[in-house]
This record gives sequence, C-alpha cells and structure tokens, in this order.
Amino acid sequence: MAGAPFQETQAKINAEHSGAGRWQNAEDEIKARQKRLASVLAGYCDSVGGRAHRSRAAPGEREARVDRVKSLKKDLEAGSAAPEEGFARLNAVIKEEIKGRR
Repeated sequence: MAGAPFQETQAKINAEHSGAGRWQNAEDEIKARQKRLASVLAGYCDSVGGRAHRSRAAPGEREARVDRVKSLKKDLEAGSAAPEEGFARLNAVIKEEIKGRR
C-alpha cells in the first residue's frame, strides 16, 4: 500500500510532462507557420518592389517606395517583423501603388 501514493504521484507527473510536451509541439507548429508566412510575404515584397521600381511616380517617391519594400523584406527575413506587421506594411505599400496608378 505504501507504493500506491508514489504511483499516483508519478502518474500525475507523467501526465504533466505529457501536457507540457503537447503545448511545446503546438508552440513549435505556430512558430513554423509564422516563419512560412513571413517567407511568403518576403516573396511578395520582391514582386511589389519590382513594380514600385517601374512605377510612373517621381524618382524620389519611387525610390522611397522601393526602400520601404526592401526594408520590410529585410525585417521579415530577419524575423524582426511579425507576420501581422509585415502584412500591414505590405498592404500599405500596395495601396499606395494602386493610388499612384490612378
């Protein structure tokens, strides 16, 4: 009977470790998805940056847009910009490009 409390405690510890492992796996999956999304957004930066470079805007304005896209891509690749921030910044640049073409 003395072994029963020990086994019960060990079972609780094992359950706790198992739960922590599941949380770690979920966290790793989220980080991997965020990294993939940042990579996709960085790819869009190449496309938008090329279009900004060929836009009809004044040269100073055009270079500023290209620099903003390059900066965003660098931040995404370095992991210093969260995907949400990257999406918001890329969205702003795209809106400017659309507005500039009208």
